[in-house]
Amino acid sequence: MVVSRHSWRVALRIARREARQHRGRSALIVAMIALPVIGLSAADIVIRTSSLDGPEIASRTLGTADLGVIRVSDRPITQTASTSLDYVTDGNPPADPTVDPTLLPAGSVSTPYATGSVRVLTRGGERDASAVTLDSTSPLTRGIIAVIDGRLARTAGEVAISPTMSERTGAMVGGQLKLAVDGSAYTVVGIAADPDATTDDTVVAQPGALPLTDSRFIDPTADVLLVGLPPETDALAVGRSLNARGIAARQRSWLLDPPPMPQDPRQVQLTVGLTVVTVGLALLQVVLLAGAAFAVGASRQRRALGLLAATGATGRDVGRSVLAGGLILGGLAAVLGVAVGAALAWPLGSAVQRLQGVQFGAWHVRPAELAVVAALGLLTGVLAALAPARAAARQDPLRALMQRPDPPRSGRRLTVGGLGLAAIGLTITLFGSTRQPSNYAVILTGAVLVELGFVLCAPALVGAAGRLARPLPVPLRMALRDASRHRSRSGPAVAAVMAALAGVVALSIFFVSQNADAANNYIPTALPGQVKLDYFDTKNPLAAMPPTLLNSVRAAVPGATLASWQPVQARCETADCSTFASFTPESTTNAGFPPQPVIGDPDVLRAALRRPDASAEQALARGEVVLLVPGFTKDGQALLQFDRRSTDGSVRPVRSQPVRARTFAVPQSTALSLAVMNPLTAADLGLTVLAGPQYLLDPPQPPTADQVDRLTTLSDGGQAFQFSVEAGYNSPAGPVLLALLGASVVVVLGATGIATGLAAADGRADLSTLAAVGAAPRTRRLLAMSQAAVVAFLGAVLGAVAGFVPAAALVSTLAGWPLTIPWLLLAGTLLVVPALAAGFAGVLTRSRLPMLRRTA
Repeated sequence: MVVSRHSWRVALRIARREARQHRGRSALIVAMIALPVIGLSAADIVIRTSSLDGPEIASRTLGTADLGVIRVSDRPITQTASTSLDYVTDGNPPADPTVDPTLLPAGSVSTPYATGSVRVLTRGGERDASAVTLDSTSPLTRGIIAVIDGRLARTAGEVAISPTMSERTGAMVGGQLKLAVDGSAYTVVGIAADPDATTDDTVVAQPGALPLTDSRFIDPTADVLLVGLPPETDALAVGRSLNARGIAARQRSWLLDPPPMPQDPRQVQLTVGLTVVTVGLALLQVVLLAGAAFAVGASRQRRALGLLAATGATGRDVGRSVLAGGLILGGLAAVLGVAVGAALAWPLGSAVQRLQGVQFGAWHVRPAELAVVAALGLLTGVLAALAPARAAARQDPLRALMQRPDPPRSGRRLTVGGLGLAAIGLTITLFGSTRQPSNYAVILTGAVLVELGFVLCAPALVGAAGRLARPLPVPLRMALRDASRHRSRSGPAVAAVMAALAGVVALSIFFVSQNADAANNYIPTALPGQVKLDYFDTKNPLAAMPPTLLNSVRAAVPGATLASWQPVQARCETADCSTFASFTPESTTNAGFPPQPVIGDPDVLRAALRRPDASAEQALARGEVVLLVPGFTKDGQALLQFDRRSTDGSVRPVRSQPVRARTFAVPQSTALSLAVMNPLTAADLGLTVLAGPQYLLDPPQPPTADQVDRLTTLSDGGQAFQFSVEAGYNSPAGPVLLALLGASVVVVLGATGIATGLAAADGRADLSTLAAVGAAPRTRRLLAMSQAAVVAFLGAVLGAVAGFVPAAALVSTLAGWPLTIPWLLLAGTLLVVPALAAGFAGVLTRSRLPMLRRTA
């Protein structure tokens, strides 16, 4: 059948007039469709802007230089294309990493660029800050540091500091910054920051102006020489010639056009798959919610559509006028959504930059991608109007003119088809989740089919609920029977609630399963309430914590007992020793986390066991190894395995040795997984001290916030130690589940509001009749509340099942994730949310209703 342009022109004119006459409903539909368009548009712009392009990366890394060079070996190296200084060499690190400029091609210009740390005086004491030294007057350094206010340092007595450093020290432009080492004062001439770390404490100065702490043990490329080559010079050839001298070169050409980075294909597939499933289900929910709103419009313009049919319009023409409404409102929502999303991208991007502590590059707006997002919005409007258009095309013109609802159809075929579609969708979902690798597009298809099948079954569910109305109170009985008689409006309303809650249920199941997996894999560093301390000395890796610092740490947590141990490893026989020792589990099924061989005393045992144990202390004194993790001893012995790791990463066994050992039960087998021995036992086994002591504070009660602050002050004051308070796994499930429950309340209130509007549109005459026969004014309010509760409860039941299907499929694709059901959220969804929906409907519904003329 050929559709004339004239018929579509008329349909669009009718739809446009209908949208103008009912602006509130039209605005609701536009807002529903525009919300995901706004989110996708803003996210697209922010994500594209946050991803730096090649020139931006090159500017932040090298400024305007062609190369960044540093000596990394005393022998030749081999480099491959990379955005970092990746290289391979069989040489040793050089004593001096600087590069002689005479090794560069004639006509080259260069300037040093170094990073490190420096300790400064703050308002509360001393603090280590990141330090950058570069020649701000050289064109080569342009773009490395972002100037926020003032300028960069130009002389040795000037510095620029980051905004956070300015807050901590109180120094502004024109003020002074003092070093804690010797009290040297520098004039602050600017506020500036590293674009990739804007929230860090940073000091920027001229080369050689700051006494930098050597940071090469953390970053061997901390001292770089930026090089500008003469025009027409082959930078790659220069880099290869420098490689032969043990000098690594970061090439600008590699940064401008980065080589492909190796990625885990499973992780990429998971990210893409989750995005596809989330966006697909979200659009389906918008379609169903907007579809219910279109059903409100079709119900309200029922008489007008009947007049259209009475004047000669075919059913297709009537349906086309409703479908044209979807086209107009969907197009308007698409245009407004993209415009508002683009406008929100700037404040959203600014918030993301502040949270992440980074500075984005230039704003990147891709019209083609925004056009796709707008097309999705238009398609959503059309799809949302399809079902109401089909219902309008099939309505009885005479009953429409009399404003009487069509008699309910049995819908047996529709129900059977819906059940079959849901079964097919479930089968497809299972197929997509069990394939290797998992196919997330197939999972999405199956989940959509399941929800659509439930949509087709919703009228039958409403009809079945109506047959159970007899024993219920009058308002609920009337609401169920009214919903059963008017399935053309109650079915879409139930489907809208189902779609809204299916997403909430799916997200909650996915999140709590992820949370359960994180809790299962959480490895505590100590027992709850204990404080683990790690001391490090760059000059002497085996050094212990100085007594003065140790006393200060103990004073910070009064009453805490102190224990310490030293990790040991196989004794090295050559300079490049790579032999290591580990205990072999007796069985892979009952073994705990592999214990670390350490030298310790009874204090360690008391802290790990959290009680004195005479037998454990006696075993340690006798030279036995005390294992604090099960599964590694048998018949009073443990097997100590010695392995050698080759330069290519492969491991081969060297020998194994049985040792006398005993296992003692600990409160948590994964915490303090140690194999404790005395010094004589370690020497007999050929083990030697590997690193400096590790310390453990065991207070009678978990440290208070003030005690943690005192430890933080000690560690932030330049002391070379780190600490962690073991508080156990901190689950974010509570706040997130409350947020999801809140989201479910919002969407269900919106969906039930639509359902109440549908009921009010169709049942106004019935309520007037009730008023005429003497019903109390509050009857309408109670009936509206009951209708909202019925729709919310039926939709919640279907939504719980529909949300479980994709969530279970996604969780099953992730190895090790336990499928976890948030029963509390489901209970709130099924009970609390309908009650709130009823209360919301009662508040917004007027008790009194003006009398209408009865129609015979």
